[in-house]
Parts: sequence; structure tokens; C-alpha cells
Amino acid sequence: MRVRWFALVALFALGCGDEEAPDLADTVDFASGEFQITTHSVVDECLDGGLNLLFMPEGDETPWGWEFPIELYAESELPRTYDIQLRDPFGAMTVNAVDSGVDLQQMIANKDGVSLGSQYGDCVANIDSVVEMSLVDSNTAEGLASLSLSNPVGDDCPVDLPPSCSVFLSIEAARQ
Repeated sequence: MRVRWFALVALFALGCGDEEAPDLADTVDFASGEFQITTHSVVDECLDGGLNLLFMPEGDETPWGWEFPIELYAESELPRTYDIQLRDPFGAMTVNAVDSGVDLQQMIANKDGVSLGSQYGDCVANIDSVVEMSLVDSNTAEGLASLSLSNPVGDDCPVDLPPSCSVFLSIEAARQ
């Protein structure tokens, strides 16, 4: 899994530097549809793993399938703004999805006042999310989610939680 993580970090950095244009004949024929998202790893730069259970509730060694399917769209249908449903404490979020290159999509979402989980009581933070998805084939995508947490407030917030920090997720999407 560590190799996949570094590959996704490299994917996240795409667009930097001079790159040769890809062969359009090699692009993925990707239709819109509902996808099961699975989180495979978490890198928590906020509390050194203290937030991992928020994103992988069954533990770091157990990939976690999201409770609700997520709609992904064909590149020809982007840009698009739409609502998705996530498990508690995240709830409903509005996503702005854009075509970010050949067989690449970027989804951006923001939500204020998200609970950091029952282990942190009344502690809430704002979350700005950027998800880079690479379309692998017509039924599969993989990506890296970068979640920036800021403005943590509440009496139960850990004293070592910085005012802003990031959590990274390695995810996969499979057509339902």
C-alpha cells in the first residue's frame, strides 16, 4: 500500500512542470455513475494518527467502504456542482467537480463545524477538501484526498491540535 500512496502523491503533483501531451487514443471511456468509495490509508498530520478512526473507523489495517455511494461523472459532463452524502459527522456536502486533465478529475468541497469524533467531545473544525481522481478504466478510479482542517474550536479540542493541518486519504472507487 505504501507504493500506491507515493504513486498517488505523485499523481496529486501532476500539472507541475513540462509534460508531453498524452495520446488521446489511450484515454479511458468513463461513463457517469454511482461508485463505492473505499479508503485504503490515512496520513494524519494533525494529531499523528489521532484522527485515523474518523476516516478508517475499523482501524488502519482495514480498508473502509464508505456508507453511501458517490456519483462520479464523465469528463464530458464536467464541470458540475452536486451534493453528496457522507457518514456522520460529515453529512451532506456540496462538491464542485472539474476535469483536471486527461483521465483526471478534481473534486472540491468545504464544510464548517465538522465534529472530530466522539473521542474529542465538542471539538469541531472547518474542512476544505480537494480530491484528485485518476480514471483507471471504465469501472474504476483511484485517488488522493487532501483534507485541510482549520479553526478547531471547543473545550475538548486536544491542546496539540494545530490551528491548521492536513489529513491525506488514499481511496479507490468501484462502479456499483
